[in-house]
Amino acid sequence: MTRLAKIFTPERVVGIFLVIFITPLCGWVFDCGCTHLWAGAATHCNIHDASKPDCPWCVIPFQFDSQGKLSFFFTLLPAAIIYFIAWVSIKLARRYYGKNYWREMLAGFVSLFLAFVAVAWIYKSVMDYPYFLL
Repeated sequence: MTRLAKIFTPERVVGIFLVIFITPLCGWVFDCGCTHLWAGAATHCNIHDASKPDCPWCVIPFQFDSQGKLSFFFTLLPAAIIYFIAWVSIKLARRYYGKNYWREMLAGFVSLFLAFVAVAWIYKSVMDYPYFLL
């Protein structure tokens, strides 16, 4: 195993990808205006526009925590669930198919995408949001 492969394990690469791309994926799935971190992230989200329905991921901290004590927890909850599912998939791929960097990476990214869509659909359904996967 190369030195870079030891530093950039599949778990770390998938986690970094999720941190960087969760807001543009949110904007893609919910058509809410969220974009890349370097382009403003959630500053263009529809939670800032009273005439549009609120994005389920951006508004969830305020729906269940009006005093703001747990808002950080509720903000990270979708990403934590998605990452956990991807992490388990990487571990299962390693266990059942042996150590193969690219197979583990593929398992991580496929499960990351599927978990993202599943968690987003659950949030859309619970929050009764009108837009999903444009």
